[in-house]
Amino acid sequence: MRVQCGPVGGGGFSPGGDKHEEWSQEIMAAGYTNIMQKALKEVHPKLNDSSFLNGYDDNSIWDWDKFYEYVSYRGLDGTVAGDDYSDNADAEKISLYKYGAEGNSTTTPNCNE
Repeated sequence: MRVQCGPVGGGGFSPGGDKHEEWSQEIMAAGYTNIMQKALKEVHPKLNDSSFLNGYDDNSIWDWDKFYEYVSYRGLDGTVAGDDYSDNADAEKISLYKYGAEGNSTTTPNCNE
């Protein structure tokens, strides 16, 4: 299959078409959020936030992978991918993660490790 790199007639959803910018952002967002989720998951336990981490381990509605996904998409606020995530995500879960983090995370993280 040949991918056209110039303008595509009819506004098709392919690189170079009218949707080129959205397509590029979707590809970048997928890569960015995966990398961010892994990084957040790795660094979070080192931030002196054990009360937050331990407080939600026994919570059946809290999903750590979904929490890190939410936080990674916060970095894309104002982009097509960030807006799509916000529009399509479960609003109740977003509220849970947003207010859970704001209310229960430590305000003095340990960033020396």
